[in-house]
Amino acid sequence: TFGPTRRVVDSWDYENDLDSTFPSWVKQQIDEDATSHREYFRRRANTRIMSTVDTGEVSHPCEKNTRWSRYAFNHLDEDKILHVAGGGSGPYLFSIDGIPRTKVNDIKLRRGGRLSSPGSYKICSVNEGVSATLRLKIGGRCERLLIGNPPVNFAS
Repeated sequence: TFGPTRRVVDSWDYENDLDSTFPSWVKQQIDEDATSHREYFRRRANTRIMSTVDTGEVSHPCEKNTRWSRYAFNHLDEDKILHVAGGGSGPYLFSIDGIPRTKVNDIKLRRGGRLSSPGSYKICSVNEGVSATLRLKIGGRCERLLIGNPPVNFAS
């Protein structure tokens, strides 16, 4: 950024002629290493808020300017039960607490095998993002779903 700090302003030599001191001060400012307020600001701005506040208050899903995630599950779903419905070769409906989250065509596990449908599975962990890691409790251990955290999809 360009400009003096309060310390520099307070220490300015007002006794000397401005025409002789100001150009050297400007040159000194230009020669200093640049700093980025933008970088500092962006690291701290728009952080995720884990509770509802006036500026991020939940609104009706159909309201103009509502914001949505493309992925079906988030960290609040950890320890909840994922219900899988459908049969044969799919599609399969994933729901939590009776609320449909998405339809998927693939229910394979990363280490081999597949989910049973219909079936219910405890969600061990969720990484937020499409295709990010989604672990479900199967046979006493947490297994990764091959497709990861699926996108929200209700196309037929």
